[in-house]
Amino acid sequence: MLKWLSDEQVLAFYEGRDRPHDAALVQEHFYSTDDDEGVTRCLVCHEAVLVGYLQFYPLDPATKEEYGYAKDTIVYGMDQFIGEPTYWNRGIGADLVQAVIRYVHQLGAAVVVMDRKNGTNGRSAAMKNAVFAKRKSFPGTSGTKEACAIAC
Repeated sequence: MLKWLSDEQVLAFYEGRDRPHDAALVQEHFYSTDDDEGVTRCLVCHEAVLVGYLQFYPLDPATKEEYGYAKDTIVYGMDQFIGEPTYWNRGIGADLVQAVIRYVHQLGAAVVVMDRKNGTNGRSAAMKNAVFAKRKSFPGTSGTKEACAIAC
């Protein structure tokens, strides 16, 4: 992950080129056990090559409310990226998103949400291919983020 999150080409689509990760930041961002109840983390392999990362998690009541969902609705969030640029535009991200949607639906999820920064075309394509719809926009420090949702 350190390799991917210090690569300017990857950062342009994931965190932004102004946010390269060092080992400490990768540890804090992806492996910290603080405030991560229910987070499932996965490294993604494609044809025996490590190509990306995904995580999914039940949303807490405050976040569900912020996104406009009732507190009793089971909503999962998910984040994913393909860190190997040679594997971009092959449909891997869309396949990952669809697989997670099927899985969390089995866990009782009614909705899955993903945030995307405007202009992140790879993530947008994966979301479009999985039939996500724009739910809400949030201003952010590096542009606008959109919460996009799909009903399971």
